[in-house]
Amino acid sequence: MTHKAKLLLISLSLCLTGCHGHPRMIPNQVSSDEVAVYKAWLQDFFTRSKLSHKTWYVESETGLYSQETACDKQLIAQGVKAAYIQALRDLGTARYLIPAFDIGFARTFEPYRSPVDLKAPERSFVTYHFSRVAFSGDSSRAFFHVSGVTGPGIGQGGFGEDVLATRDATGWHFRRVGCVAIID
Repeated sequence: MTHKAKLLLISLSLCLTGCHGHPRMIPNQVSSDEVAVYKAWLQDFFTRSKLSHKTWYVESETGLYSQETACDKQLIAQGVKAAYIQALRDLGTARYLIPAFDIGFARTFEPYRSPVDLKAPERSFVTYHFSRVAFSGDSSRAFFHVSGVTGPGIGQGGFGEDVLATRDATGWHFRRVGCVAIID
């Protein structure tokens, strides 16, 4: 076997064993891949949800991923790579602007505003807050946190969950993992 063939074989085997397991570098701005995951999660959640809010808003800045390590063992036992968790924690307290989007039932606010600031005519709305997304090297898996808070007129409740997503030919599929906190 030639030297070139050996290098190619080693590179291919490293990719097969590592591309899926190691997260790709998180850029210093929210990528179109991340926005695609946010939109897909919203669509999936909207389809499964029994919520009847007229409008769903997405915060214009990313949220922070928890620095708490209490759930790490649970997350890892459920298939989340420790490197994905660390990639989100390494961002520290940095917040990033999410590019504006509108998918009909859900849209981002104007930067640094909230639905209360906008004096939205809807008396009931939900605000979603996404962390950055840690993708596997081959972009077939994603890990992120999402939280939601209900607006005036519907009881001021909320939730937060870590999500492990996998992508196949049909699109993204989402699974809650780790510690799920429900706040009433």
